[in-house]
Amino acid sequence: ISHTVTYPTQLDLAPYCMVATHPHSQCPQSVPDHLHAEGRDLSTAHCWYDLYAVIVHLGSAYGGHYVAYVRKQVLPVVNQDPEATDTDAQEARYEWYYASDTMVRRADEQEALSAEAYMLFYTKSPDHGY
Repeated sequence: ISHTVTYPTQLDLAPYCMVATHPHSQCPQSVPDHLHAEGRDLSTAHCWYDLYAVIVHLGSAYGGHYVAYVRKQVLPVVNQDPEATDTDAQEARYEWYYASDTMVRRADEQEALSAEAYMLFYTKSPDHGY
């Protein structure tokens, strides 16, 4: 089966996430803070996940080869100017890489998003969430 499916770079999984509506103090310490709705408007809550890897299978059901597209964060350049403000700070950027056995090369996001994905990996977004 060979079929191209479009997939987003961000997923909002809020409709599928359980959020505790009771006070955080009533839960064991092992329960993460982001699972509590205390003081939050649940009707506008989001639980964002960012795409960070696309696995592609090349070949058939009887054999083949796997390759991957992986997104890596590029740390922002720190502004050394003592008069710089917070608005001068650069936001984090991301770069995509293609990996196949012993070869790794840069790839653009469109190449990763247009690949025939066998498996997608998402990670909890640090910028959004409950």
